[in-house]
Amino acid sequence: GFGHDKSLEIRPYARLPADKRPTMFYAGDGVSDLSAARETDLLFAKKGHDLVSYCARENVPFTIFEDWSSILATVKKIVAGEQSVDEAAKEGFEMYKQGAAGVKPANGHAK
Repeated sequence: GFGHDKSLEIRPYARLPADKRPTMFYAGDGVSDLSAARETDLLFAKKGHDLVSYCARENVPFTIFEDWSSILATVKKIVAGEQSVDEAAKEGFEMYKQGAAGVKPANGHAK
């Protein structure tokens, strides 16, 4: 196991009806965050960590973070309607494909 299954804390909110369910964000860097990653709308995966590769491989919506200020900036844009969760996730995957996420893309074509 992963010790404390973080998804158990998130799941009750994820199961709320659409009109009551909050947009859910989660930040993580490794295997202990895998279960929670699937329960959120957008995962902030720490640059250079295995969680980035996992998310890309398993189609878990993610974007990259280096520190809490980058998370705050992205969340503020989403809450203000300046960026959608899908747009943020697309940015994360593009960074991964371009080799800018701190891990080698599965196809090996990092810049």
